[in-house]
Amino acid sequence: PGTRSIGVAPYDPALDPAVVAARLTEATAYAGVLREGPTDPVWLVGLAGTDDQLAGYAAPVTSRPLPDGTYRLVGLILLSL
Repeated sequence: PGTRSIGVAPYDPALDPAVVAARLTEATAYAGVLREGPTDPVWLVGLAGTDDQLAGYAAPVTSRPLPDGTYRLVGLILLSL
């Protein structure tokens, strides 16, 4: 029941401890975010990016919209969905 939205946001340093624990410190990706409903808060849940960004080979794009491509979400926080 309800609607969940998964999205991409600028990287947030609050993810640093989870990134270190997951050994993804080379990643140059975005923050992966989740919102359960249109008026609910937005939660940081992991990293989102292309394979090259997640591997640290490509910088994140700072302008909108994001370029077309395949983006993956790497969950860093356990979610019970």
